[in-house]
Amino acid sequence: MLAGKRIRLARVALAWAGVLLCGACAAQDTKSGAAGAVTTGAASGVAAGAEVGAAKQPTTDDRKVPLLSKPVTLADFAGMKPGGAVAGEMSVADNFSQTSPTDGAPPSEKTAVYFGRTKSALYVVFLCFDKHPNLIRGHLARRENILNDDTAQIILDPFQDRRRGILFQVNPVGVQADASFTDNNGPDYSYDQVWNSEAKVNTQGWMAIMVIPFQSLRFRSAGGNWGIVVSRKIPRNNETDHWPRVSQSINGTLAQEGTLRGIEGVTGSHNIQLNPYAIAQNEKSLDATNPVAPAFRDRHLEGTGGGDAKLIVKDSIVVDATINPDFSQIESDQPQFTVNQRYPVYFPELRPFFLENANYFAT
Repeated sequence: MLAGKRIRLARVALAWAGVLLCGACAAQDTKSGAAGAVTTGAASGVAAGAEVGAAKQPTTDDRKVPLLSKPVTLADFAGMKPGGAVAGEMSVADNFSQTSPTDGAPPSEKTAVYFGRTKSALYVVFLCFDKHPNLIRGHLARRENILNDDTAQIILDPFQDRRRGILFQVNPVGVQADASFTDNNGPDYSYDQVWNSEAKVNTQGWMAIMVIPFQSLRFRSAGGNWGIVVSRKIPRNNETDHWPRVSQSINGTLAQEGTLRGIEGVTGSHNIQLNPYAIAQNEKSLDATNPVAPAFRDRHLEGTGGGDAKLIVKDSIVVDATINPDFSQIESDQPQFTVNQRYPVYFPELRPFFLENANYFAT
């Protein structure tokens, strides 16, 4: 009986020893856990602080468009630098980077672009420096026949939806090109708009100015931010530079656009466009179907008419109408050489009714 009690007392003592040992281990774990919690918390605090600090840093892909006291001209940038009060009011972007041939590399030539606006137009000035101005390519050519020249261009996305932009392009002698732009189909040069440009070549490179009336664009009246992509092409180097950076590793150009801020208090295109036409003809021709008895055939005076109409209701709401559209070759078609040509001549579509959002149906 006494031995049994001793055995039970020994078991109780062992149990108490086990409890004390577990308590010591728990205390040690608690200390370690507290230290671990403090360390983790400090690391999290540093990371959070870094994120907040990064968020406070200004981004490099947006620019404010200041309101100018008066219109700007290339004379305000004599010597390839802003001079005078008006040029000093403009914001500038000069941190371009290559997209090709070396993605992300610094440009071979410096480029700076200045932004400003009045109540009626957007002003964009390009300063394209070049260490070899004698190698600049610029031809006095037909409108939009400048794709092999040195060019400066801007893509505006007024609705900032990254789906469709308007491209404005100019070469060193001031010849214009404009297009509707989508990432899927690229530029569609059948789009034509009314805007002004001027360019000059000098000993330091070349410079150009674009004056884009707000009446030529459609945008939200309430929104003050537009998407933007600016680029410069140097064909002798097969080089394309962009601001903001447009990487080849990311699909799409508009997906990488920057932002123009502060375009407020202006009115876009809310007008009515009417494009009527009339055709009259009187024909007298020789009918040599029967070579024995040729005869003249008369086609007396005939006429027809029709036209297109466009009504811009509100921002992106547009009503297009056409009556008896003219399917013949029209005056604005550029002549084409057809010597020894085995295929029909192709003329691009130029009628406004058939151009509105035509890129949605392109494959």
